[in-house]
Amino acid sequence: GPPRIGFVKLRLDKIDLSRLAPYLGPAVPARVESALASADWKLGALEKGKPLTVAGFFEIAGLQLEGGQPFDLRLDAGLEVDLDALGVRIDKLDLKAGSVALAMAGSLSDLAGAPKFKDFTLRSTTLDPAVLLRYYPAARASLPPGARLEGAVRLDVKASGDASRQSVKADVDLAALDVLLPDTFLKPAGTPMGLSVDVDFTASDASLRGLSLRLDELDVRLSGTVKDFSAPALDLKLEARPFSFDRLARLLPAANKALAASGAKASGDGKLSGHVKGTMTDLDAGLELGLLGVKLDVPGTRLDGDLTVAIGARGNPEKSLSATLRLDADKAVIVVDGMVDKSSSTPALLDAAIRRDGDRIDVQKLALRFAELQLSASGNLDLAAG
Repeated sequence: GPPRIGFVKLRLDKIDLSRLAPYLGPAVPARVESALASADWKLGALEKGKPLTVAGFFEIAGLQLEGGQPFDLRLDAGLEVDLDALGVRIDKLDLKAGSVALAMAGSLSDLAGAPKFKDFTLRSTTLDPAVLLRYYPAARASLPPGARLEGAVRLDVKASGDASRQSVKADVDLAALDVLLPDTFLKPAGTPMGLSVDVDFTASDASLRGLSLRLDELDVRLSGTVKDFSAPALDLKLEARPFSFDRLARLLPAANKALAASGAKASGDGKLSGHVKGTMTDLDAGLELGLLGVKLDVPGTRLDGDLTVAIGARGNPEKSLSATLRLDADKAVIVVDGMVDKSSSTPALLDAAIRRDGDRIDVQKLALRFAELQLSASGNLDLAAG
């Protein structure tokens, strides 16, 4: 077998990494203008059947990427690595990039098979994208001009269990973020926004107590079960508490500006629900969205009335599937300058039912009414016939 390797110690003391910059090719995402690397690592004996201990730190002081603000990057670790079972026990794994910190601890095992966790945590309260962009300005190229993204993201992940069941809880809290994507999305700091997961796993099943997406008053929750991963049987429900149309409208920059300037307020409520049940050979899925009693009157846009969408599907997606769609804005007023000018007396309704059996598609119903346009169709199409 391999020779026994005893205690190993590695140490670096203020090595100037910027001197390597002239030798790095274009694949390196940013030029290093200054960086002093230091490290002090202690590795225990590498022996068959025993974990490898790793302890120490790696630090780059005064790291400055091209055009960026200097910062210190440091990793502190205390680990026991099981090379035979591909697992690790983390007493400490702390990463700091300037004022941004990420901390990890706990145990992970069987990483090559069915990963298991014990008292695992991953946390951060200082994950601020604006700070990271100051350190690495080249990343701004991925954002639209005039975009704003700043504020601390809170990350909290917990996972634990035993050989029979694993539980994972995770929460990403974006409430402190101040976000502006011009002409697309506006979320002031303090407006609720986040994602959370609470789920149990076994080797074959999953029980989802909740997968929640929060955005202001909109709180969408998916819950249910997945039985037998090899041939999944789904029983999932999507639900949301009634939400204010005014609050969501203000997340659109143009609507927010117009409402603020006029002192007006949008009105109306939203509802959202859905489900997925069955297997991949016998599926039942549906989604319903409604905006009821909507009123919005700002320069360039006027909405008044109800708008509803209902989508359904039943059957085998690969062989025989029936699908329905109903879009109803029949009595609503919809005016968007340069795009739509629909009064309450202008019809607007789409009702469709389509079935697919192998290569045959049957249009059981297709009814479209919009203003002067009225379309009604039925029939079938054989894809195999070309």
